[in-house]
Amino acid sequence: MVSTVVMALIGVVPVVGAATVPAGAAVTSASAAAGSLSIASSQAEVRIGQSTIVSGTAKSASGDRVAGGVIELWTRPVGSTAWSHVQNTRSNALGHFTFRYTPDQARVLQARLPGNAVVSPVATVGVRMGFDSFYAQGCYVGAPYIAMVGKAPKEAAGTIVTAEFYFNDLTVFWKRQSVGRVAADGSFYLSFSMSKGPWSVRAVLVGAPNVKGAVGPVWWVEVPLASPGNPEGCIPGRPATD
Repeated sequence: MVSTVVMALIGVVPVVGAATVPAGAAVTSASAAAGSLSIASSQAEVRIGQSTIVSGTAKSASGDRVAGGVIELWTRPVGSTAWSHVQNTRSNALGHFTFRYTPDQARVLQARLPGNAVVSPVATVGVRMGFDSFYAQGCYVGAPYIAMVGKAPKEAAGTIVTAEFYFNDLTVFWKRQSVGRVAADGSFYLSFSMSKGPWSVRAVLVGAPNVKGAVGPVWWVEVPLASPGNPEGCIPGRPATD
């Protein structure tokens, strides 16, 4: 949801000799200084690795749109006071400007004119973990176990991922069984010893400062037991929604 666009007005000294501009018409940054900047994020929250569109409008002190002005995007982590300058763009003929921004964590956003001559109010965008794919199966190869394979965005590399389970015939009470980390390419693999099922299993991506965690889809898994007529191998699991 696009956040409400808010305006911060400041006074500016009139430009001596500037041409008269009809109300609402576009003006250039050379002929009128901007008196206000607005800002909004197209997404209140994005999955890690995804982008949001940051947009706003530059206006002069008299309310005219400022065309061709250099606009800077500044950000800081939520809870921090340390701002960073990340991008520049220019306002178009109608005074509008946009940035495509990919936050690494929940961040506060602000648009500025060079030298902080004018600064906008702030907007905020949150970040959460997420799954690209997930698969689970029950196996007996020397001993019974459950194997889980999945993929998260590569930006989640290094994130702690845990395996959770519960026995299908009992009250839902998730227990943690295995812990690993997301690899550099976003993949992860978890396995743990388990007796004959059926079981419900899922993976959980643990959150980090300013990044929300994510719970993966639930899969049903049957763990086989090897016998003379049932050789070692694996039984594919299936999504619990099937």
